[in-house]
This record gives sequence, structure tokens and C-alpha cells, in this order.
Amino acid sequence: MEEKRYQYYFDDEHYLLSYVHDVYSYRYHWHDDMYELHIILTGSMEFVREGQKYFLQPNDVIIVSPGMGHATFALEPQTATLVLRFFCECL
Repeated sequence: MEEKRYQYYFDDEHYLLSYVHDVYSYRYHWHDDMYELHIILTGSMEFVREGQKYFLQPNDVIIVSPGMGHATFALEPQTATLVLRFFCECL
């Protein structure tokens, strides 16, 4: 699947980034100042957040706080997730 990205700017410093992407192998990373919300669309995946494993299927949702290390791993072909990344001072 070709990854499509969309950004909506609330102002110069605050924006929402969204994209759908295929999940493959582990890619451990974190975001210093943004929340990340994953909505599983197809397939199934293992989601590791701060060393804790979650097994997710379509319609499952998981959120990652700023600075929290996380990674995804597809458990079956054609696993895809909708990712929303945003900055929020209210949470």
C-alpha cells in the first residue's frame, strides 16, 4: 500500500499528522513531544510500548504518550494501521 500523509495545522506550532501504512518488522522509536494514536485497520500485529506487549486486531486502538518508546510487528500479511500523531497540552 502506498503511504499517504495528511497534515492539518492549527497554528505554527500545533498540527495533526495522519497516515495509513503497512506494518512489517520492528522499528523501535519515540516522539519527544507528540502523542501517537494507532487504529488497526487490517491484519494483526504485536505492539510493544515501553517493554509491554499488546496483540492487536482490526478496530483496536492504542495510544502512545510523548517520549514513550514503541514498536510494531505484523503477525500476518497485509497488516495496516491508521496513525494519528498530534501535540496536545490538555492530556
